[in-house]
Parts: sequence; C-alpha cells; structure tokens
Amino acid sequence: MKIYSGPLCIYGHACRIVLHEKTIEHETVYVKPGEMVERMAELNPYGETPILQDRDLVLYGPTLINEYLDGGFEVLRDFQTAGGIVMALGKWEKRKDSAEKKKWNK
Repeated sequence: MKIYSGPLCIYGHACRIVLHEKTIEHETVYVKPGEMVERMAELNPYGETPILQDRDLVLYGPTLINEYLDGGFEVLRDFQTAGGIVMALGKWEKRKDSAEKKKWNK
C-alpha cells in the first residue's frame, strides 16, 4: 500500500495518522508541487494529493481514503460485485414477462 502526499499537505497528514493508528503497513511517497505530474495524473485526474494505492485500487480524497482505512476495505473491494448484482436485479424488475417472474418468485 502506498500513500502519495505533499510534504505539507494537512489532508495527507490526516491519512498518514490513520495509517499509523491502525498499524497498516504502507509506503509514504512525498510529492512536491510540480514533481511526478504525469504519475499523479494517472492516479488522480485532478492531480491532487493525498492518493492511496492499494494493489489495483486507487483512492483520492482524504474522506474516502480514511473511510477505507477505517474498515471499509471489504465494502469497497466488493463494490464492483455488488454493483453487478444490483444492476442484474434492476434488469430483472424491468422485465415485461411477469409470468417468468412469478415462476422464479415462488
């Protein structure tokens, strides 16, 4: 897990406090203004810090990062799966074939 933060960024500092309090192993990458511009744009379209990178997951914004660190790991990791289930249920509810619905709802 990596956290990208400006050396004087108070929001990044807040995220680093949560990381330390939760004793989560991480690497801190300090980014000065004007450095790593391309890399920051790849991770965050706004090019702002803090940015948390956990494997393939990239989060930006201190509120979202801290929620993730404070126990939202499973919720965010399962979000894509849950989104697919909700979409499937929505499509099921929109079906015109009510006889088929009744068959499955018994």
